[in-house]
Amino acid sequence: MEKNNSKMEDRNALDTLRPGDTLDKFTVIEQIGAGGMSIVWKGRDHLLNRSVAIKQIAPDFWSTMNGKELDQFRMRFRHEADLQRHASIVDKHLVRLIDFIEDSRGLFIVTEFVDGPSLEQLLSQIRSPMDSRQALGIVGATAKALEIIHKHKMVHRDLKPSNILLPRSGGLKVGDFGLATLIAEQDSLTFGSVRYMAPELFGSDPIDGRADIYSLGIIAYELFAGRDAFEKAFRIVLRDTRNQAIRWMKWHTNLRVKAPSLMRINEQVPKMISDLVARMMEKVPHQRIESAMQLLETIRNHVDQGHGVATDLGVGPVRPQTVMSAASQQDTAVLPKKRRLSLIFAVVLSIVIIVSLGLYVHHRGQAAAVLDQQRRSAMARLDEARLQYGQGKYEESYKKFKQLAMRWKGDIELGPVSQANALMARAQIELAGGNYTVAP
Repeated sequence: MEKNNSKMEDRNALDTLRPGDTLDKFTVIEQIGAGGMSIVWKGRDHLLNRSVAIKQIAPDFWSTMNGKELDQFRMRFRHEADLQRHASIVDKHLVRLIDFIEDSRGLFIVTEFVDGPSLEQLLSQIRSPMDSRQALGIVGATAKALEIIHKHKMVHRDLKPSNILLPRSGGLKVGDFGLATLIAEQDSLTFGSVRYMAPELFGSDPIDGRADIYSLGIIAYELFAGRDAFEKAFRIVLRDTRNQAIRWMKWHTNLRVKAPSLMRINEQVPKMISDLVARMMEKVPHQRIESAMQLLETIRNHVDQGHGVATDLGVGPVRPQTVMSAASQQDTAVLPKKRRLSLIFAVVLSIVIIVSLGLYVHHRGQAAAVLDQQRRSAMARLDEARLQYGQGKYEESYKKFKQLAMRWKGDIELGPVSQANALMARAQIELAGGNYTVAP
């Protein structure tokens, strides 16, 4: 590690990746994105025969640090990456972290590659209001992801549509959680999307999960209003493109200014949803929805009569043509009574759940779903064993590799990879014991 550290401290060694480069066991294929905090590459893990996303943390945030500052940054980087790894293992709504790497070219986080558009791409294509069922499903699934993040004592800080991914196979995944924490001491206007940032992020007070609830509230407002209507509602902020970040900051921190009611922007939005989004967007944290868990409970209590299915609305594939068709066919009937609203939502949700479950069973089957879950757990255990191996814990890693090799010996990926890693761990154990004749 000291060798890597010295290389990182050499400012002349700073470089970016290029197609064809290797990073540990990954091969870089192409650049697929760039933002204020990272450059994103599509890569290939040839060992496990899968695509990955490689995020290179922008050198601007660490290349000018002195030795002590750089050491602290590395420590925080590894700590945050560990938290992300453990959080992403336990919930399907989080982009799974595979590895974190430090070498002469910088700091990298390797995650699963999500084949599908981001919510930002969807909103850019579909500028009209999203169908209320789909919009509520996205909000619920994102809230579920935030609940897991907050349970791990993290705050996303940079929740925005481009960090909400929609796999083509269905579902929803939140990415880049924790990355903004790595650079929390930087000027808040230099990272994240100011359009979705909570007022408290511009101050010096402690930040908690309510900041993410505010960001999700702005996103929900945009979903139900539609991008065109959203930009019209905020035209005072958006009219000056050169100073837009400053204008957004002033809007967020001005307690006297609020967004127009969603019901005024889109007459098809029920009062319950309009009020809920308004509570999420409260500028004073203690007046806001307190937590992701409370948000989920509110959706369940007011939408599906306590059956707890609202967070699964995001399981179906989200396609632009589907959303546009649904948005053009929204009900126009007036719903003045809460009982009538609840009944309609209950019926709609029942239909969505039945259709979603039917598609899921049709495409994969119950047995395949169980096997898929078991395989995910095995992959997580393999990652844990490889992490222990990298830390020099050869005995612990050997036991896990051996168990996985025996359990998954019929699997064309897990079996051989686990067996190969078991042999390497065994060799290290023998070498450490001075038994050079046995070590392969």
